[in-house]
Amino acid sequence: LSAQPDKEANIDLFWKVWNLVETKFVDQEKLDPLCKGLMSMMIQDITKSEALRVVERDRINFLVEELELQQSDLTDKSTAVQMGKLVGAQTILMGGFMKVDKNDFKIFGRLVSVETGEVIKAEEVEGDPDDVFELQKELVFKILDVMQIDVDKDTKEKINEGRDAKYEALYHYSLGLALEDKKEYTEAYAEYKKALDLAPGYAEAMKKKERLEPLALKG
Repeated sequence: LSAQPDKEANIDLFWKVWNLVETKFVDQEKLDPLCKGLMSMMIQDITKSEALRVVERDRINFLVEELELQQSDLTDKSTAVQMGKLVGAQTILMGGFMKVDKNDFKIFGRLVSVETGEVIKAEEVEGDPDDVFELQKELVFKILDVMQIDVDKDTKEKINEGRDAKYEALYHYSLGLALEDKKEYTEAYAEYKKALDLAPGYAEAMKKKERLEPLALKG
């Protein structure tokens, strides 16, 4: 990456796609839903830096449907680059995670240039699965640093919100996302509520719960 341009020029520079590839080690069934949850949290935290533009999940899902892609296709770099070109992106963030054992959880991220298809930089974080929020936020800061994005005190505090939430909260939030995508709103609402019961300060779960409440109660 070149040196960071001024903030105004940088607003529309980057596109992020968090394509989580799960490697099958431990707790396969419980890890599956985390793909959506970790992707959502990465997007939410990265967008807290106003210097970046991020393509929303809905638009990514639309492209996947239009191109008739499978989830496995999204792990292919050439396919991700193709999607990047379709939306005028310059950079893609791809990633993955794995749980090696009950005490070892890793999250990976790599920045790929849409123009050249080359990997710009790869980063990873590792720690206890119960510290998944802390690990995810650590990776966000590493990615922003690679992009030469200055993070001021206020932005850092925003990104660090919910840092002490635990694995089970993310698990139920992720289940909620999966159910919402299937338009199972009552069930999704219940999962967001469980996430909030475990982590009362979980802002994203609160937003999702409040947004779905009319649909859930109607159902």
